[in-house]
Amino acid sequence: MILDLGSKTGRSSEDIKQALQDHYLISTDIRRPHLSHAKDRRVLADIRKSIVKDKSVDYVTMWHVLEHMKDLEEVRTVIKRAAMAAKKMLWIVGPWFDDDKYLADLGFNLYWSTWPGHKTHLTSQQLHDILVDLRLTNNCISGTGFTTHDSHSHRIHNIGYEAGHNYHVGKYPEKRFVKFDRSVWDLLDCKVYV
Repeated sequence: MILDLGSKTGRSSEDIKQALQDHYLISTDIRRPHLSHAKDRRVLADIRKSIVKDKSVDYVTMWHVLEHMKDLEEVRTVIKRAAMAAKKMLWIVGPWFDDDKYLADLGFNLYWSTWPGHKTHLTSQQLHDILVDLRLTNNCISGTGFTTHDSHSHRIHNIGYEAGHNYHVGKYPEKRFVKFDRSVWDLLDCKVYV
């Protein structure tokens, strides 16, 4: 059984079920309108509060959730509660904020780095430190998703321009081309084995 925290409309549910090879998923979200679109069993819940009993589900997933928490202490609380609920694994996926400073120094940002709904720009090091503090040391944190090596990607935007999810030539000011001296990831992926 999978408990998906912050499911929103359940768009990731099929990917989660396929990856974990478990077809019973419970979608949770704090907003009822979002849950009305989810296909799986739905529960209205605030994940910042008590969720379920300890060790009551095999897997707990949080995809694109932690960046919406107000601060790192709230992130820590949510991770702790989620890990306590899981029997096997906690799976966290979210935006990759590790390259924010690198890109800003070049005059760019990834599109989600300036979105106001992302209150906490959780880096892989911050996540690692929280997991160590919670004694959740059997984990794997990595960059994943797409990777880019230059500013040509539609996910790379000029600083100061709110371009939504994709940069469209002609709709926004022209970007200069810059070859990056390292790979820039799309997503943070973390699996915590409990």
